[in-house]
Amino acid sequence: MMDMLGGMGGCMAGMGLMGLLGLLLLAGLVAGLVSLARGSGRGGQTATAGGGAGEDRALTVLRERYASGEVDHAEYEQRRTALGDREWAR
Repeated sequence: MMDMLGGMGGCMAGMGLMGLLGLLLLAGLVAGLVSLARGSGRGGQTATAGGGAGEDRALTVLRERYASGEVDHAEYEQRRTALGDREWAR
């Protein structure tokens, strides 16, 4: 009879361990979703009137297009001025 209780105790401990593992997995899933939701708001920055990271990105794209020959010098200067790039002003 004692052997039977020892066997049941091992089974109960295994079930407890599986329950704990399930809770840890659920907590990790929730933390991952929260992290994903918080990070998605940062990726879609756009240019604003006050400047910021979106405006820097617009200037970077403009410079890349100019370097690859997609836009000529006159169009580059016009768009750069419109974006308010004073750093490269001559």
